[in-house]
Amino acid sequence: MRRSCRRRSSRRRARSSRARRVHRPRPRVQERIAQALATRTRDEWTAVFEGSDACVTPVLGLAEAPLDAHNVARGAFAQSGGAWQSQCAPRFVDYGGESA
Repeated sequence: MRRSCRRRSSRRRARSSRARRVHRPRPRVQERIAQALATRTRDEWTAVFEGSDACVTPVLGLAEAPLDAHNVARGAFAQSGGAWQSQCAPRFVDYGGESA
């Protein structure tokens, strides 16, 4: 009985140590990915993945982010004093229920 308990605990330790490992891409693989991405512009890559179910979205600059359709729909930015400011998230909605 004690042996099985020891085996289980050693398995648990092995699993937890594997879970803590950080995956680091190999330099050659990283270079090949960078070379492939450099073949097109950001807008070209966006067009390639448009309409697909791939989880791909462009990294927007600070001037572009407030004008993005997704951010506009969410109300993620507001203009204050002529400058764009990000809104806090999450925003809680009051549905007119009882207040605490």
